[in-house]
Amino acid sequence: MKKKVQIALLTILLTLLFGSVAVHAEGSFFINMKTATINIGDEENQLVLEIEKLPEGRKTRWVSWNENIAVVDQEGQKGVVTALSKGKAIISSGIGFPRETCLVTVVEPGIKLNKAAAVLYCAPSPESAKAVYSGDMLQLKATVKGAGKNTVWSSSNKKVATVDSTGKVTAVSAGTADIIATANGVSSTCKITVKNNAISLNLDSMLLGTKGTGSTVRLETVVTGASKKVTWTSSDTSVAIVRRGGGYWKENRRGRDYRHGKRRVSQV
Repeated sequence: MKKKVQIALLTILLTLLFGSVAVHAEGSFFINMKTATINIGDEENQLVLEIEKLPEGRKTRWVSWNENIAVVDQEGQKGVVTALSKGKAIISSGIGFPRETCLVTVVEPGIKLNKAAAVLYCAPSPESAKAVYSGDMLQLKATVKGAGKNTVWSSSNKKVATVDSTGKVTAVSAGTADIIATANGVSSTCKITVKNNAISLNLDSMLLGTKGTGSTVRLETVVTGASKKVTWTSSDTSVAIVRRGGGYWKENRRGRDYRHGKRRVSQV
């Protein structure tokens, strides 16, 4: 009697096993991907799994083997996977056994910029600048964690600063703007402050003597800008000359002259 029961159980087991394998082989169905990576909280890019080449008239059921990590909802013959926490989960589907599986890795997305804030400089206005207008530039870089690496860049105020698809920021006019990098549904921001280039002198005019070799006066500058380099020139070197560093002396004759430190002028 015991032997008959064992034979009966073995027959049932073999029927279930080989019967299921036969159905699987006959239909040659499979899940459209074997592995996938998804982000926690990224509802715009949900993972949708599909059974391909499912035998006509057959229905399949989707199951998650670790619902603490990811759950799967049945939508027709498709399985929509939702990430819950970091880790791995096997999502399976099929008709009986064996079942087709997809190994899903759930990650927590993140993005970080190489700068949280920066100061750039530009000409007071493109219209008034005599030279070709060009604002400072800054290359931002994003470190991205998550299923996707594509980064979208944007500026909160394009009148102050613009940013291209690579993260290169260009100053436009004085003010503040947030440069935002977004990937996998999360964002990181760099606060940009744009200041106008400016220069001022400690004197607007001066009186120099003409006796002997002439007298000298030293001019001092206050520069606002990325570069502190100042170029000095004299409009008439027969009246007065200027040395690098702002030192002046006047030639032995009367006259008026203008000393230039970029756009600021001092009259002699």
